[in-house]
Amino acid sequence: MEYADVGITNAILHINWLVSCLHNENIIHCDLHSGNILVADLDYQKELRM
Repeated sequence: MEYADVGITNAILHINWLVSCLHNENIIHCDLHSGNILVADLDYQKELRM
């Protein structure tokens, strides 16, 4: 069995947490799947802003 990269696992945990927050606030989402979720590297974004 292969293990997922720590960064990928962390991103999945954050997505799960965010969806849970949406549900707690009674926010309805539609068609939520891996094809329409953007996961970005924040360090890379910081480099682009400078």
